Amino acid sequence: MANFKALDHFLQVNKFQLLATSKSENFGDEYNIFSNEELEIKISSTKSDIIIDVRKRSSGEKWFDLILIKSLIDNHEKFTVSLSVEELSTFLKDNFEKILDLFKQENYDSTIARLQDLERSRIKQNFPQLFKPDQ
Repeated sequence: MANFKALDHFLQVNKFQLLATSKSENFGDEYNIFSNEELEIKISSTKSDIIIDVRKRSSGEKWFDLILIKSLIDNHEKFTVSLSVEELSTFLKDNFEKILDLFKQENYDSTIARLQDLERSRIKQNFPQLFKPDQ
């Protein structure tokens, strides 16, 4: 995987352990899944993108990408921005307590509902031709 020094340090400090890893022989795509007591983080790497996804530990639920979580925390719907690994790492480190709070049991259902609403907004923003004006 690409050089992730800041992210590696963050994962170590917050006691994340490597759970799974996969690398495509043909395309060079790969991912690593890390877990601590509260969360699972999946770091995916393709030739052109780095994606960091988060979900509640052992939930088996859907992954939510960090840019979507950033939109929720920052209260904006700017989904066309692309962030570097360094920017994603900094956001994760600086907002880790907020992210933990979002995925706590008492906040979980409302967090998931809000993230799903943001996902729909992102789809509408990125693919407006798929929606009628009143949707």
